[in-house]
Amino acid sequence: MGHWDLKSSFLAALMTALTAACTVTQNPLQPPLSSLDVEANPSRYIVVRIANEPSTPPPDAGSISRSYSASEYIVTSAAVRSARAVEREYGLAEASAWPIPTLRVFCLLLRVPDSQQAAGVIDRLKRDPRVQAVQSLNEFQTQLQVQRSSSCFSPRRRIMPPNDASLRKR
Repeated sequence: MGHWDLKSSFLAALMTALTAACTVTQNPLQPPLSSLDVEANPSRYIVVRIANEPSTPPPDAGSISRSYSASEYIVTSAAVRSARAVEREYGLAEASAWPIPTLRVFCLLLRVPDSQQAAGVIDRLKRDPRVQAVQSLNEFQTQLQVQRSSSCFSPRRRIMPPNDASLRKR
């Protein structure tokens, strides 16, 4: 019976911890930004690049380290702290973020509040030592209209080999 009490206590503690983890949010006062807003208001968004230096140097090129770790491909806590500080100080809101491990950078798509001009925020961020690069979100439209009825989209013609009867007639 003691084994089951320990097991049920462990499960109860685990469920409590998981429930608490699920309820924690980064900023509960701000609703998450949607891709629809990015599409509807692209001029309100900027792309920011922040250094994402690993805490340990990578092994020499061509060598295999027995201590190889996937941690080299995550965002460092220093990069996250810098990103959050930039967001807070400039009143920006994160829409998306992703690391680029090869370049050792952390990129963020940030929304500029309606009370500020994106160009002014970009100019100020260019002088911020935490920011490696900043630019407005590029907008583009395709100009080519593809006709779905064109031959390149039509089903392929199948060529069937002749059956044995057609070979005998020759």
